[in-house]
Amino acid sequence: MKLVIQRAASASVEVDGAVVGRIERGLVLLLGIEQGDTLEQVSQLATKVLKIRLWPDVKDPSKQWCSSVVDNGFGLLVVSQFTLFATFKKPKPDFHQAMGGDQAKELYEAFVSQCRTACGADKVATGVFGAMMQVDLRNDGPVTVELVAGPPALAPAPTAGAAAPSPAGGGAADAAWRSSWGGSPTWAASCPPRGTRSCWRASAPHRRQPLRRRTWRAGSSTCPRSRRRRGRAGPEPEPAPPPRERPGARAHAARAARRAPLPA
Repeated sequence: MKLVIQRAASASVEVDGAVVGRIERGLVLLLGIEQGDTLEQVSQLATKVLKIRLWPDVKDPSKQWCSSVVDNGFGLLVVSQFTLFATFKKPKPDFHQAMGGDQAKELYEAFVSQCRTACGADKVATGVFGAMMQVDLRNDGPVTVELVAGPPALAPAPTAGAAAPSPAGGGAADAAWRSSWGGSPTWAASCPPRGTRSCWRASAPHRRQPLRRRTWRAGSSTCPRSRRRRGRAGPEPEPAPPPRERPGARAHAARAARRAPLPA
């Protein structure tokens, strides 16, 4: 989710020649909604845009960038802008990265609702979602900034309970300790009992997942460290096949034997 923010001395938006939204001093917000956005990003941007300081201090105008739109009691004009996520593999823009109309409208209305709750309904004007609009504004400064919402937080992996120290042996207690590692059953089952040596590797099948480790029981034949200590890198290699006989080798040997001088 992305916001392009313009500090305006005045702004208005028209649809079919009729003015549907107008503010005096305040912020014009062009809101772009991307595939995969959620209400969490809506809350992030709504909270940030009301706190950013784009005006001088209310009591001391000589101090720049010290007051927000809420501090000054200014207005907000929110306009949906799916073209913020256009891509250009060809000269024609591609908008597949933007969210579809019905889902995007729900998030757009949620953003407007949060802004009206914080600023007041009379301070927030909007355009018409999905309509062809003409936006007229006087950029004050000019001041234009951009806010991008962070990715949604991942839900914590479910655990079987508080992780307890693992016993050195196996059994039900060891199985319970393995299950407390969380994650997929495949790598949870590979967790060794506590006290065994392990070999680490970084495996991140998805960029948002933490690094995992692959473990081996110390002294096992599959442990790379054990193979290096024993001076071998794995199973014994298969014996090489015998060399192929060159064509005509037997005839050549017979001719050479006939030409050899007889013993005296």
